[in-house]
Amino acid sequence: MLDATAQSLRAAQIRGEGAASLRIRPVIVGPGMLVITTALWMSGEPRQRLVVTAASLFVMFSFFCSEAIFFRRRELTEGYLLTSMLITLFGLNVVCAGTGGLNNPVLVLLFAPTGVGLAAFGTGPSGHAIVRGLLVSLVLLALFGELDHLPAIASPIREVMTVGSTIVCGVLLYFAVGKLSDAYLSAGGALHRTRQTLLDEATLRARDLEAVGGRVAHELKNPLAAGKGFFELVRKNSDDSRQSERLDVAISELERMNVTLGDCLAFSKPLAALALEAIALQEWIVDLVAASEGSASAAGISLSHSCPALLWTADRPRLWDALSNLLNNALAACRHGDEVSLRCELEDEALRIVVSDSGEGVQTGYMVDEMDRVHG
Repeated sequence: MLDATAQSLRAAQIRGEGAASLRIRPVIVGPGMLVITTALWMSGEPRQRLVVTAASLFVMFSFFCSEAIFFRRRELTEGYLLTSMLITLFGLNVVCAGTGGLNNPVLVLLFAPTGVGLAAFGTGPSGHAIVRGLLVSLVLLALFGELDHLPAIASPIREVMTVGSTIVCGVLLYFAVGKLSDAYLSAGGALHRTRQTLLDEATLRARDLEAVGGRVAHELKNPLAAGKGFFELVRKNSDDSRQSERLDVAISELERMNVTLGDCLAFSKPLAALALEAIALQEWIVDLVAASEGSASAAGISLSHSCPALLWTADRPRLWDALSNLLNNALAACRHGDEVSLRCELEDEALRIVVSDSGEGVQTGYMVDEMDRVHG
């Protein structure tokens, strides 16, 4: 997608700035052609050379003017810009061949369409065509030399024509190449903004997916733990070996799902703002502990709770998830015969909820090893 956008921006910039350079070309070239023709006329050069030069320059100037008029209301294509530069090279080659060949002072103008073409097309196929056109022009001028067989243009007219041609070439390159360079910089900036927008949108979508994944994982993790506990309780009291095997498979699959949900939770981000509501805390704690009683009973762990009868404002789902995780962690750290308790205490208008167990706790060095594993 970015490659297509870059190509589209590049083509649009070439069309816009290329058309602008063609429109301004007659304004730059016209005075230079007039200076060259006037200098030849005032110098007393042979009539043949004057007529050939003036006619060739007039034909090229007319071509430039027609392009400028045509592209005021039409869209320029890359193909036509290439064609225009090649026609310009051919026309200048004719001018040089008819009035001095490689010794013609206007020879430097061959580098104007070459520079514009390379700035527009780079080193691609179109750029190669421009360079080949320049090389062919120089080779033809070197092989066939002068067509008029007249003496070389004398000083100081030669110097005047050289300076005038160089100035015209420089001004053309300044406007055309400068504009195209600005266009490429603008296209690069637009492409960077497009890339940044796509990255921002992708990041936002990823965060939304993480939030959804975290929400789903939170909603499923504790029901799965409760289901696993009840399955374990049923298996403990079952005398049917076939049924016990099936329950073992179900418990194993629930544990696998629980691990997967744990991975999702590890990458989830904080969700929306707290949704506070009044909770009848004593009854709510009874339901919370009941969800873990199956796992506790199956493991031979004593699970107790105490809570005063009061209303408390909290985010019900998040508080449930937090306390369920604490209870499940406490049960996981205990063995047969250990005790886990949950108690609620009201201290200076603040509610304190404590989950404690009599398990052996975290092994020495385990936390350090785990942190090293996580952080590499």
